Amino acid sequence: MEATDKFVVSESFLDDVHGQLGCISCHGGQNEPDMQLAHAGMVIQPSAHGMCAPCHGDISATYETALHNTSAGIAQGLERLAYPNTFNNTPELAHVFEEDCTSCHASCGECHVSRARIMGGGVHTNHEFVRQPPMYDSCWGCHGARNAGEYIGNVNGINTIPDVHFTAGMHCADCHDVSNFHGSGEVETGMWDLDTLPSCYDCHSNVYADDSPIDAHRVHDPDSMSCQVCHSLPVNNCTSCHVSADGGSSVSSRMQFKIGLNPNPSEQHPWTYVALRHVPSNADMLSDFGDNLLQNFENIPSFKMSPSHNVQRVTPQNRECARCHGNDRIFLQESDLPADGSPANRDLIVTEIP
Repeated sequence: MEATDKFVVSESFLDDVHGQLGCISCHGGQNEPDMQLAHAGMVIQPSAHGMCAPCHGDISATYETALHNTSAGIAQGLERLAYPNTFNNTPELAHVFEEDCTSCHASCGECHVSRARIMGGGVHTNHEFVRQPPMYDSCWGCHGARNAGEYIGNVNGINTIPDVHFTAGMHCADCHDVSNFHGSGEVETGMWDLDTLPSCYDCHSNVYADDSPIDAHRVHDPDSMSCQVCHSLPVNNCTSCHVSADGGSSVSSRMQFKIGLNPNPSEQHPWTYVALRHVPSNADMLSDFGDNLLQNFENIPSFKMSPSHNVQRVTPQNRECARCHGNDRIFLQESDLPADGSPANRDLIVTEIP
C-alpha cells in the first residue's frame, strides 16, 4: 500500500520539507512495522508540545504570549466580570477557565495543517502544511459564530450575506497583520489592545477628504461614528449562556443590528456611536460552579463594540438619510435590552436620536 493511501497524506506532502523529516521526527513513536509498537509514545498534536520551535523559533517565541495561544482576552473579560474575585483566590473561576475557556486556544498545527478541535480535528489538506491557513477550516472553525462566519456568509451553518471583501477574494490575512495571529512578542491581554489591528483607513484613507464624491463622508465628523454604523449588516447577538459542570453549554442567539454609544472610547476608537453586539454573559452563567462568582457583572455592559465583518458599500441604513436619522428602530433602546443582560447596558442607550 502506498504511503499516500496508508497514512492519508498527499504526494506533495512527501516532497515537502515536513514530509521528508519522517513521521517520528514530529509525532514520536517508533519506526516499527507493528502498529502497536509504532504508536508507542506517539504525540497526536506535536505543535502543542513545542515541536515547531526547533525550526520556527522566532514565531514560536512570539506565539508564547499571543492571544490565540493564551486565551488571555477571555481571561481578562472573565476576571472583569468577577472582580474582586480572581483566578488566584477563586478556584472555581480558575477551573472554568482551564476546562472551558482554554478550548479556544489554538496550537500552530490547528491552523497550518489540521482543523480546530471544535471542528472535530483531523488534517485539512492531506497533511500538507500551508503558509496561509484556509479560512473555512481554520478561521471559520473557531470564529464561525461571529466575525469569520459573517465575513464568509455562513454564521454557524446559516447562510448570510458575505462581506464585500470576501466576495472580492480577500483572505483574513489580507487585512490582519501576521502579528494578530502569531503575536507581537509583547504580553497581549485583549483584542482591542493590539496596536496592529486593521483599520478601514488602512486602505480607504481619503474617505473623509473635502473632495470626497460621497456626500455622507463629507458631512459627518470622522469621530462621530465607526464605519460599521453605516456599512455593516445585522450581526449575531448571543444571550442566556449557561456553562454546565459536565463541560456542555447552552446559548440563544439572533441576528440584529443596533447602534449605541461607544462603551470604551479611546484614542484608537474615539467614536460617539458604534455598531453593537450583545455577548452572552449573564449573572448566572457559571452557577453550576459556585454562587455569586461574577460579582462585577452589573457594572460591565454585555453589549460590546462590534468589529462587524459583514461590510457592504450600500446597507439598509445608508440608502438615504431618513433610514438612519430619526429612525429609533436601529438605535439601542430600553426595549432592546435582554432580561438577563447587564444593567450597565443602559449607559449605551441612545436617548436622543440624531
